[in-house]
Amino acid sequence: KVSNMCFTCDSKGMAILSCEPDAFITIYSFEKPDLMVTGRASNKNYPGRATLLQCNPGDISMVTVGGDNMLKIMNKTEKGFGQLGTVKGENIVVTALTWLTPEIIIAGSADMELYFVETGELKAKYNIANLDMVDLTHTPDSDEVSMKSELSTVAQLLAKKSYPIKCLTTFPSGFAFATHNMVHVFEKE
Repeated sequence: KVSNMCFTCDSKGMAILSCEPDAFITIYSFEKPDLMVTGRASNKNYPGRATLLQCNPGDISMVTVGGDNMLKIMNKTEKGFGQLGTVKGENIVVTALTWLTPEIIIAGSADMELYFVETGELKAKYNIANLDMVDLTHTPDSDEVSMKSELSTVAQLLAKKSYPIKCLTTFPSGFAFATHNMVHVFEKE
């Protein structure tokens, strides 16, 4: 059974995540049907449940996987897939996932948190209830990037309850996500 899927960055393949309890990642190639890579997304030593999958926008051999108590970056190896970095996702219920750049992942949680992971390491964590600006000072091109929200009343509306972050997506000058009937847009300044 398919849980999630996405195209590779070159649109010459597709990554598919199967449903738990045996969540496997499989990357198919459209050009070479016999070229296929399969590996486990979750294992006995890692208690999470994989439900989300996103392909890297710059590397066809890299994906990120998220879900209940799971957030990790995986890349193709000779034997299947291996985990990159030491992201600790055991206490995060990831509800949305995307790549901001080929090095930076944004993960949204059920507890209104945004997690920024760069090259396998947690870089920043923000609660969106009071968030109007994200500051990523050590981006790959060494420029300071500031992103500012277009909404100013978010804190007042969200402070009373906790809503999951949904539909996290990127665009050339920033990213956006939805939570409880609101869309939050962050753009580079």
